Amino acid sequence: MTKSFPDVQYRSVRTWYVEKAPALGAYLVELDGLWPLERRPSGLRIFVLSGDMRIRVGGTERVLGAGGYAAIPAGMSYRLLREGRREPRFLAFLSPDSMERVVLEGEGPLPRPDRSP
Repeated sequence: MTKSFPDVQYRSVRTWYVEKAPALGAYLVELDGLWPLERRPSGLRIFVLSGDMRIRVGGTERVLGAGGYAAIPAGMSYRLLREGRREPRFLAFLSPDSMERVVLEGEGPLPRPDRSP
């Protein structure tokens, strides 16, 4: 069960701290829109609890639903986008724990991939 108010809220992302230690940070995250294109010095692991989200890591994009997992290596660029009606809820694990990040693009709409032949 989560607290009523998130520990951190920024635009379309709400985050609750589950565990904070130098070697590993665990967070419960709700995404109500777009997580901008960014890069972190820490490795990031995502496990989706509910809802769907589109994830782009480097040049690869896919949709993750409940039970979906993604591992994003340290230094790799990534972006997340809510997909569908339910806002995705996921666990995020940062190793080592660091809130340091480099935002590479603003929070505009996620361009859809060109599916033409």
